[in-house]
Amino acid sequence: MRAGRYRALVDEVVITVRANGPYKVAGPVRVVDAEGREFVVDEGRPIALCRCGQSRTKPFCDKSHREACFVADDVAERVSG
Repeated sequence: MRAGRYRALVDEVVITVRANGPYKVAGPVRVVDAEGREFVVDEGRPIALCRCGQSRTKPFCDKSHREACFVADDVAERVSG
């Protein structure tokens, strides 16, 4: 893949770390299981990936983090520029 095409694809995908919740993934992505099979996701719609470990629909979030009182409020380091 050429560098320009790679950069364009990377710029289209945004992963947002939600405080005390899932990873929200927006952009053209494929989610593949350990055996190489692709999960069916709605094209063009963001997806939420579980990070609390409690979801009954892994790897996707089913909001179980609320019942589990999952706490993770990671923030990116501020870079002065």
